[in-house]
Amino acid sequence: MERFMLSLGKLKSLGLSAPWQVPLYLPTGYLDCRTVVRDFSTPLYEGQRIVVLGRFGHDLFTEWKRSPRGGKRSPLTKASLLDERGNRIKFSFFGDPRGFEGKIKDRDELCLAGTVAIIGGRPFLNGPILLEASEVGRLLPTYPGRTGVLSSDTVRRLVTERLGESIPLAAMHLRERLGAVVQGARLRELVRCTDWTLEEVLAHAHNPSELEQADEAHEVLARVAALIAVQDLKETCALPEVSR
Repeated sequence: MERFMLSLGKLKSLGLSAPWQVPLYLPTGYLDCRTVVRDFSTPLYEGQRIVVLGRFGHDLFTEWKRSPRGGKRSPLTKASLLDERGNRIKFSFFGDPRGFEGKIKDRDELCLAGTVAIIGGRPFLNGPILLEASEVGRLLPTYPGRTGVLSSDTVRRLVTERLGESIPLAAMHLRERLGAVVQGARLRELVRCTDWTLEEVLAHAHNPSELEQADEAHEVLARVAALIAVQDLKETCALPEVSR
């Protein structure tokens, strides 16, 4: 157990102190990577969130500029992808480019997720996220990071790496807490979950096949949290017992 505790690493900077807490650091959204744009002549619109796959133009260029929110100057990196017909889509991002450069080294094909901006009538990809092959074709969870410490992408990687071992620990912890409130069929009735185990609820929250599945998992966990909060309040304030 202690060895696993050490493996929390930078996740501790998010306030996590025990392995069972990892699955309870829930996604705040999901990036739909199930549809990939390979033809860059496809009509796109301002603000659209898309995933594109193309040949890297090997034209990475960095200059120092102020971000749209002002403040100090920071590096702005620009490059482009090309589709099979030679149509080009450009992309850019603020921040240190060295991490991105290291990841794309020796790659001819890149898959990026980002937000479309229309500039001069042409689509442009802002704030791209470099996707791995394993992340394409599914709903990708997005997690809150910590500015200057952990990016959302890094949090996703760290959480995903630990889910296999930590989900059983989280489910065990929740069962112990819920057992002091209610058990059995009545518990399933209160949390409105008759088909999934706690392990499945946690797994669906982090790796759903559909958005509806993710929403249902989050709702179940919210009801679980409410039951535990009521028990904590009773213990703290010595509230009278109410029959259920």
